[in-house]
Amino acid sequence: MQILGSINDSQSLYSLRQNVVCRFEEIFSEIRTKYPKLGSFILVVDAESLRVISSALKMADLLKMGVSSIEKLELKRK
Repeated sequence: MQILGSINDSQSLYSLRQNVVCRFEEIFSEIRTKYPKLGSFILVVDAESLRVISSALKMADLLKMGVSSIEKLELKRK
């Protein structure tokens, strides 16, 4: 798997939660370096993704990364 191949040896010593947190921090920092004028992020997730995110990250962690809101994909919108 490509994702597992990109995790270096020092990260493999961490728990699954710490690996998820590190990966999210990497993703948001890459986006910020590519698009420096972006404000905050709104995550649009399905039910399974929300369970993964909520089991690994607290809202305070996401706020530190610049995520201002999480929206469910299944909700009906105008």
